[in-house]
Amino acid sequence: MSNGTMSSLGLNGHESHTRKQPIFMATHPRACSTAFERVMMTREDLVCVHEPFGDAFYFGPERLGSRYNGNDAKAKKDREQSGFSHTRYSHVVNQIEKEEEESNKRVFIKDITHYLLPPSSLEGKVRIAPSLRLGLHKRKGYGTAEIVPNGDYSIATSTNGDTESNGNYSNGTQSNGSSVDNGHSNGNSNGHSNGDGTSEVSYPDYQSLDGISEEDIDNPTVMPLEMLRQYKFTFLIRHPRRSIPSYFRCTQPPLSDLTGFHNFLPEEAGYRELRVFFDYVRSKGLVDDANVFVLDADDLLDAPKIAIRKYCEAVDLDFSESMLEWGMGQGCEAFEKWKGFHEDAIKSSGLKARTHKKEPKTEEQEFEEWSSKWGEDAAKLISQTVKENVADYEYLRGFKVNLEE
Repeated sequence: MSNGTMSSLGLNGHESHTRKQPIFMATHPRACSTAFERVMMTREDLVCVHEPFGDAFYFGPERLGSRYNGNDAKAKKDREQSGFSHTRYSHVVNQIEKEEEESNKRVFIKDITHYLLPPSSLEGKVRIAPSLRLGLHKRKGYGTAEIVPNGDYSIATSTNGDTESNGNYSNGTQSNGSSVDNGHSNGNSNGHSNGDGTSEVSYPDYQSLDGISEEDIDNPTVMPLEMLRQYKFTFLIRHPRRSIPSYFRCTQPPLSDLTGFHNFLPEEAGYRELRVFFDYVRSKGLVDDANVFVLDADDLLDAPKIAIRKYCEAVDLDFSESMLEWGMGQGCEAFEKWKGFHEDAIKSSGLKARTHKKEPKTEEQEFEEWSSKWGEDAAKLISQTVKENVADYEYLRGFKVNLEE
């Protein structure tokens, strides 16, 4: 895999063509990752898949996020209205593979890493996603059966901290199997997949070892190692003093009216999960210190031309300065899946080096700024969340690429 190419298995499990590894930009919320993705969208030789795993993480029967979990009428309505209440992790993987095979292009995925790992409240309670286990998933040695959900296996916790599940089904009882997929995916490169199953199977629960290969016993993610090996992983980070207040803003009026995120959840900061994931893929040889690529968002904003050129070198793409310019709003339909989070990228027409670096502020100055915007209690919550994530950010920053010429 050192040359970045590998044999591909088609959706039917048969070998098709030799292709370059799909590129996976792993990141956390509010890391300027959509601006980076917008750069990659200018390329004719890539198909870009925008944050695909959030559908399963938030809305599907294997959901891990607490934001839309619960059995109350509002939570159920929110999941149904999303269009992805039946989307399992296997549906997302299948959709990505379909994008690649139908476009005959290399895939670029940008996604939030904590969609692939359980939040801290569920640490130690989650293993490989049930639909991706041996005998269930339909490629790369992971089975042949097409599937539809016959039960809700989420073990996410609700926002009040109460566990919604006994570790098997989210409401503690088995579903009657009446929930079915609509039999198709939307075919767009926005990463959405709304199900592709046709026959019922029974799923193991998240904590069970059923259908888990020996090499995945220590896997902290919901994806089998065999699947993770398919991707070329790169990483984007941003200091929590910038990302956390930016994320908080998305959960407050008036922006929350667009995002639908009406409360701030510190466990969605994403730094812990990104560090855990980073260490895991390094330990398994998916990246090594000779080719690891960690980009700091401040470096991207200060020197985008150098950053993108070095990135292209790392993932075996030809660099062109034309990647840094595009038409305003052009091709941004994919961003509609998370309204309100990507307005700056949608309104942009290129990525240029900022002319003035932000002057560093003291903690006191930042606290005063946050208090003036959202109140003292909010400022305390933001400040605490920042402090909880600085160590993980600094650890990852120790691996960042040097952009000096």
